[in-house]
Amino acid sequence: MKLNDELNNWAKQNHDLVNHPPHYNKGRYETINVIDDAIDEAPTTQLAYAQGNVIKYILRMWYKNKALQDAKKARWYLDKVISSLEKEKGNK
Repeated sequence: MKLNDELNNWAKQNHDLVNHPPHYNKGRYETINVIDDAIDEAPTTQLAYAQGNVIKYILRMWYKNKALQDAKKARWYLDKVISSLEKEKGNK
């Protein structure tokens, strides 16, 4: 068994993967709380959702052994935010 598999098995056995998964609980703040605070002023639910996903993927990218994939997902959502903001700016 690979070390990564052993760590994943340990995490599943020793952590609440639904309510408090370890890859969302690194550092002093839980990811959901950071996202809630960050999106509070978003002008639309779509922008809030996209911004929240950018934050989510960036904050967890080193903890699931899929850093490149998470970075690309964050970029995809950030591109959606940028596109929306550019369209909004064009309407003014």
